[in-house]
Amino acid sequence: MKKYIALTLTVLFLATSLHADVRRLGNSSGLAKTSTLEFILYDANQIRSYIGNNGHIVSHIPTGDAGLEWPTGSG
Repeated sequence: MKKYIALTLTVLFLATSLHADVRRLGNSSGLAKTSTLEFILYDANQIRSYIGNNGHIVSHIPTGDAGLEWPTGSG
């Protein structure tokens, strides 16, 4: 009985793995990186900071300025 359960689980695992690979190959967009650099302004708890979609935290690349201000409004 244990052999049948193990065999069934193995077949199901392989079938789902192959199905996932076929779907991934057919989808050309996938996890493509965006080509647009975007920054948002995070403003909370007396901290003002820029966060970019490329992983940059506390730097504002478009202007070259420092991206963190604490306390907010101090310049």
